[in-house]
Amino acid sequence: MRTVVVSGVFCGIMLGLLGWSPVGHADGKGKKECKPRAPAAELELGGAVALTQAIDYQGQRWVLVADKVSKPDKLRLVSAQDEVIELGKPPSTVEPTHFMGRGQAFYAVGTARSQTPGKRDVIVLRWGTDPRPRLTTLWTVDVVDGKPRAAIRDEHMVVLFSEPGPDGKSHVMSGAIQLEEMRIEPVVDLGERTPDGFFDVVALPQGFSAGFEGGQGFMRASFDNHGKTKASASALLWSAPSAVRALWLCGEHTWMLHDAGKELALAKYEADGAVVEVAKLPSSKAEALPALCTEDGVALGYLRANAKDNTVMLSVATVDGRGKVRERPVRDIKGTLDDVREPQLLGTTEHPSAFWVEGKAAGTSAWLRQLTCE
Repeated sequence: MRTVVVSGVFCGIMLGLLGWSPVGHADGKGKKECKPRAPAAELELGGAVALTQAIDYQGQRWVLVADKVSKPDKLRLVSAQDEVIELGKPPSTVEPTHFMGRGQAFYAVGTARSQTPGKRDVIVLRWGTDPRPRLTTLWTVDVVDGKPRAAIRDEHMVVLFSEPGPDGKSHVMSGAIQLEEMRIEPVVDLGERTPDGFFDVVALPQGFSAGFEGGQGFMRASFDNHGKTKASASALLWSAPSAVRALWLCGEHTWMLHDAGKELALAKYEADGAVVEVAKLPSSKAEALPALCTEDGVALGYLRANAKDNTVMLSVATVDGRGKVRERPVRDIKGTLDDVREPQLLGTTEHPSAFWVEGKAAGTSAWLRQLTCE
């Protein structure tokens, strides 16, 4: 393992963080199946692993590892080659919720304790040439009831969060930031959000797209290249909407992962707003799954528990453009869903790897297994 300590400074390290794609770029021809090509290897990370997030860095997918869900003390980036980069600690008053990057800078959006009594700040952190992450307050609000999410395209960022509106209901708010000069636009109310409903934003080849669960169904909002809203949010043409777990861009399609009874379902929505169901996947956890583009489809990692023999299995499923699913086991051990957690897919489409965590507290261990997609 090669470790690089970065106290907020990415000195001489070119960041290839793509930011706009939570899934990563598709490259090469469409892949029919992803499967293990090497035994699982334990990583020497050291310390607790409470939260992970996949990001794009140096032209491939890495995993951001945090020692705490809220107010982390230790942040690390882990590559498919078992390289580890340590990042500077965020201020103790900040709760980062979503990480991304651009050029030679690395960003996190979140919330922080405001200097105005009874208020909360929506903030952005930037790791760059300063040895410490730079904190910028974006907006000060009464309450944040939905943690900020963001996407970057070129020098523009769109941030989403939610707060109670005058009607007492939660509302999804969006705001645009010009990153070079840190010009911050006023927030825009996109509409009512269902209680604890999903929301997220992705960067498109042109502009941005946001999706959220609203009072009229699953809503879509569009933004121009500068992050400004094009029109009012509109409902997708979805005959049987259910709870959405993830939203991402893959190729020219915007994909959704959503509930389907005891399973999870994969769908994509078209330019006219029509939702097209693609496939269903078995999973023991109703949450977002790690994903990696495969040109005309997507690879997904998921966990499934078997109570009869007390085992838990991590699998990778490759879904092609026609919805055919090919599943391969990656890890199968004795235990429960608490014993294998935080799965992620990293690397590239040509040379991907599966990352996961085993155990709890002091017994935590991180694992990596190389895959091949062909």
